[in-house]
Amino acid sequence: MTDSDSAPTAFDSLGLPHFLLNSLTDLGYEAATPIQAETIPAMLSEQDVVG
Repeated sequence: MTDSDSAPTAFDSLGLPHFLLNSLTDLGYEAATPIQAETIPAMLSEQDVVG
């Protein structure tokens, strides 16, 4: 886990496909929540995640 006081993580640094990044931008999302920042890379590498 990371420190909750750390800077927000941009979605484009998490390895998401461009179509998802475009959709997130269109919906107004700018940064991942701490749980998203921790779990998205693990899920993309096909690891099991519980959060």
